[in-house]
Amino acid sequence: MPLRAAGYPKLEATLMGNRDRLRPITMTTLALVGGMLPLALGTGPGAEERRAVAVAVI
Repeated sequence: MPLRAAGYPKLEATLMGNRDRLRPITMTTLALVGGMLPLALGTGPGAEERRAVAVAVI
């Protein structure tokens, strides 16, 4: 049930909704950056192309 429909004021409902959504968004972002770091820092054949893509994604 939406918080506004439950009777919460607009500001309080917004702050509660933001708090509840921040953790999964942060975890997803950190997982993406963590997965791209080896590509961005890697060396070897073809590393230039992979590095450019990893930096753009990060």
